[in-house]
Amino acid sequence: MADSSEIFEAVSLTKDYYFKECINNKGKFIYDYHPAKELKKSQYNMLRHAGTVYSMLEVFELTEDRELLEKAEKGLDYLIARIEDTETDGTASKVLVQNDRIKLGGNGLSLIALAKYSHLANTDKYKRLCKN
Repeated sequence: MADSSEIFEAVSLTKDYYFKECINNKGKFIYDYHPAKELKKSQYNMLRHAGTVYSMLEVFELTEDRELLEKAEKGLDYLIARIEDTETDGTASKVLVQNDRIKLGGNGLSLIALAKYSHLANTDKYKRLCKN
């Protein structure tokens, strides 16, 4: 069984060598990459995206690495750009849309990531978005 120093070392390695390197300037993650062929998969999954942002925020909470928080913010910006207005039974709301589909898991995890960021950054920047 790993002790706490080994766990923290693993978290630090993930923070420095994955989380900070797997996100581009637009906030999109590179999940699947074949280095020998320099190939990236074209499919994208917003549920995975929201989960990765949330994981980054969890690690930020432990490490207080400001660069990691900035990368997570880019991830949130990418996510928010894919939120659209919709109406169901006369009730307006905002939903995360991917390939013209609305998935409950992606929307739920997006809300959790936005709430986590709001708590850690001590901001209400996304409060209205989360309520809609």
